[in-house]
Amino acid sequence: MKSTQFATLLFSALLALLAGCATAEPEIESPADITVSELETKMRTAMDPDGRYAKAKTFIQRQIVSTERFLDDPEEQVVEVKFERPANFRLTTLDDNVPVSGLIVSGNNGWMVDYSGERIVELTPEQLDQLKILSGISNPDNSLTRALRDIHICLCRIGEQEFYKITGQSRNSDNPVAIYIDKKDFLIRRIKAVFQIGSQSIRYDSTIRRYSLYEGVMIPAETTVIQNGQEQTTRVIYYKLDAIIPASDFRPPVF
Repeated sequence: MKSTQFATLLFSALLALLAGCATAEPEIESPADITVSELETKMRTAMDPDGRYAKAKTFIQRQIVSTERFLDDPEEQVVEVKFERPANFRLTTLDDNVPVSGLIVSGNNGWMVDYSGERIVELTPEQLDQLKILSGISNPDNSLTRALRDIHICLCRIGEQEFYKITGQSRNSDNPVAIYIDKKDFLIRRIKAVFQIGSQSIRYDSTIRRYSLYEGVMIPAETTVIQNGQEQTTRVIYYKLDAIIPASDFRPPVF
């Protein structure tokens, strides 16, 4: 699987886990009135008010990903995410309920899977790092300090809206990440990042359109992602905590 194919898979699939608030208005920054640690606590409470996610051992989420195409109808695919604590993760993209591609992470090992071509490629440490950044930022545990280094926090006003803006770099690279958290409800509204996949630079900007309560957890239910000029939208259709997931789901398939 080529690096460009990995980039498309990686950033198409994690979209509904991410959030944002795209705008062309200028950003006015000022000193924050809260620490990063205090902000993380408020974010966890906002997304997981009853501690349901914190107590769960697994979850399954399904979403519809729609990709805009020039002079054609959008392409729609179903993306299924399975997670098991502490570090097992599986993401599968399906066309007409048939697996097309996948990402599987088991602890510190990971694989890209091309089901149609029956090929498996091991993830590099860089690719694993970027997966962990996106999933770590967006889940209700809100592990900003585990996902980023050189973290800076400030208040940010865009038009009439106020945000806490977190900036930093991924743990194992110099790639910048910016996260915008609503000052009123402490929910993530935007994530901007630059990722390097081989020689390809990916400019990523995701915007949350709507949150919904699933299983007692606030989930980004509708999201728009712009990636190097290409626009995708996602809509969550299923979310289940403590779902039964076979151990074999976190191992690469045998073709």
